[in-house]
Amino acid sequence: MFYILCPNSVRFDNECKDYGGLTQFRMLPVRCGDAYLLKSARGSYLVDGGVHSGFLPEMLYERTVGKIRAAICTYPSPERLGGILDLMEKGYKVSEYWLPDWAFVMPMLACGFNGDWPGWFDLCEWPVPEDVNISGCSSYLLLGRGWLESAATLVALGVAACSGRAPVGSRPRQIVDNSLTILSEQVAGRVVGTPGGVGQALQVLGQGYKDWGGVEDVVLLCGRLLYHEAEAMVGSECKGRKLAAQGIALAVMTMALSVSVSGDVRYFRQTGQLEDSFVPRHPFKIVNGVEVRSWEGLPPRVTPENLLSAACCPFAKGKGLVLRYGDGCCGALFCGDTTLSFLNRRRSLMLDHPTVVTAPRQGGSSADQAYKYILSVNPEKNVWVRSHYSYACKVSDAFKELPNKVCLNNCTHRTMQEVLLSFTGRRWDWLAGGGCVCG
Repeated sequence: MFYILCPNSVRFDNECKDYGGLTQFRMLPVRCGDAYLLKSARGSYLVDGGVHSGFLPEMLYERTVGKIRAAICTYPSPERLGGILDLMEKGYKVSEYWLPDWAFVMPMLACGFNGDWPGWFDLCEWPVPEDVNISGCSSYLLLGRGWLESAATLVALGVAACSGRAPVGSRPRQIVDNSLTILSEQVAGRVVGTPGGVGQALQVLGQGYKDWGGVEDVVLLCGRLLYHEAEAMVGSECKGRKLAAQGIALAVMTMALSVSVSGDVRYFRQTGQLEDSFVPRHPFKIVNGVEVRSWEGLPPRVTPENLLSAACCPFAKGKGLVLRYGDGCCGALFCGDTTLSFLNRRRSLMLDHPTVVTAPRQGGSSADQAYKYILSVNPEKNVWVRSHYSYACKVSDAFKELPNKVCLNNCTHRTMQEVLLSFTGRRWDWLAGGGCVCG
């Protein structure tokens, strides 16, 4: 039904199975980032979700998407993970969440933190406060008490990076509550400049969460406030701690929401080489990654340098998972956040059926080499799409030469339009969206 591995390529099976329905591909007009919706008789799949508060749940409701079999995040960047978190928070009907292993590794690293708080403040370029005796975590346990300990450590690290202050406490919950107080005060001061008004309202909100909210609610609110405070940082001198705070905030929000979702959460690791691994029970393969079922190889004692490197991971470029969908009649290749550097002459991708391809690096010139390793039996039946892309960036010459191109940001009028493609048995029909005339 799916792929046949050949020495020099990856191919679809020749058998076309009729599952009793049309296959649709949508590129959703989220505010920023990527969000692709694939609907077929096998179910609906969401690949990436755009930024946080980009109205993704509302878009799905408007398009009568009742239930999603899997919501997939190809990379933990704000432009992909944010909308997935929105789905979790709204309680959208999702059977499975596929997340990058980073979302699980970050809490584990926090549990193994060696307690070098002066080193962390130094890395974030803050003076070391006197009250940095924050209780650390001593195990890798992520259930029960261990979950709260790792959450408290992550939140405290984020607050320290964001404000230069230490949310001290003798117990994990106390550290989380003190972190919320610091963040509420900081947001209030930034919003109104002086105490009172909005500042008082924010502090009441924070106190209310501490009084009646569950611990997951308090951790989630800390993550939100931390992310918005990090976004407000400006200036080159803040760049390092801004990225650290944003990354930690994403990890905190993911951690808080993952424990409360009704669907299963699965984790995948990008390996940097051609893996072509099946995802059981789904018509998908992970082209350059594997599902993670055991956690090994983490340092026994985590240093501030280890944490900073991991926290800044979401802001690397071209490192995303590559996914491939196929039902025997048509396919889709999701590679918008990668340069496909793991492909070469001996390991290429063969498209045997009409396929929608999200252009590597959104059609940018940094992925020029990738196109010659994506082979096709009938290239004129494929459709290449690209989402948000800066008009100031150079478009790949190889992308310009492709026969069928569609842009979310219409090249002619420079307006955002949803892209809708439908497979009717022999080809992908273009039903909505703007044609790409780049070059």
